[in-house]
Amino acid sequence: MTGSLHGTWGWTSPDEGWASFFATLQYDPATGIMTFRVPEQFVGSFQGRVGTLRAEGVSIQRFKPGTRLYDFTRWPDDQPGTTGDPKQWLGGSGVSRITGGTGGLAGASGHIAFTNRVLLGATTYTGVIDL
Repeated sequence: MTGSLHGTWGWTSPDEGWASFFATLQYDPATGIMTFRVPEQFVGSFQGRVGTLRAEGVSIQRFKPGTRLYDFTRWPDDQPGTTGDPKQWLGGSGVSRITGGTGGLAGASGHIAFTNRVLLGATTYTGVIDL
């Protein structure tokens, strides 16, 4: 199928998202590479079908080498020189494996790949959704 997603993509819930993030977080300050998994959902429409997609997202984020890990206990305080500092972020990518759907998107499968381009201030996506 071809088309665009129209709606909102994000974590299924803050509690589930943070729990999964912390349980799977790996960060190497020498390379500036952070990886983690989070449960995600899309709420909206695709090809005129309205519903919800459920997915598991695997993300790889890139920071300037030598960047310290953000202290999440101090959120939302600005922490210069950490992974929470936007000036340290280089970009990232992720793949979200679609694990199901509801409504008009029930029975969905496939994947969506996201790319974050910091210098352009843009996130792009491509993928396959089977309904």
